[in-house]
Amino acid sequence: MPIISDFDVLVRSLTRLFEVRHILCHETPRESVYTVGDVDEFLNQAIRFTKALEEVLSFERFGLEPLTQTDMNIAAGENLRKKEDELSQLLSEIRARVRNADDGPSSLAAGGAEGSWLHSLDDAEEKWLSYRDAHCDFATYLNRGGTIRPLLWAGEATRLTEARIAELRSWLKDNSEKTIL
Repeated sequence: MPIISDFDVLVRSLTRLFEVRHILCHETPRESVYTVGDVDEFLNQAIRFTKALEEVLSFERFGLEPLTQTDMNIAAGENLRKKEDELSQLLSEIRARVRNADDGPSSLAAGGAEGSWLHSLDDAEEKWLSYRDAHCDFATYLNRGGTIRPLLWAGEATRLTEARIAELRSWLKDNSEKTIL
């Protein structure tokens, strides 16, 4: 059902509401300018208008929002994948710089692949991802078996991934000169 089923009725009612308001605020009427029944109609139409306006403004601000739990879960998963792609691209940039530093003349490597700076980065990232997933499992434990759990899990994972991206961007900024050597 549309929020506003009859636009003409809505406009007439709201126009009448503003006329009554004007009379009550700016004139001194000798008789009542509205009936008790008018108040219900004014309120009903004002509520309809407000709900319709909310829909329009929400769409303008956020676009088409998912309405079902399944659609919300899918959207949260897609948002998480985008953040994971962003993290992956950032890690590729960091890996390239660290690899160059490992291969450079002033290599910081202690010898062998396991002692390399690149290995240390990959190990840290693997452990961070394990932590993130375990934390999301913990944070959504009470929702296991519920249809909302994927939404909550993806939301928490997205939050942690955004924090990791910020952390690595900061590291990259602070260490960009050091890794070029």
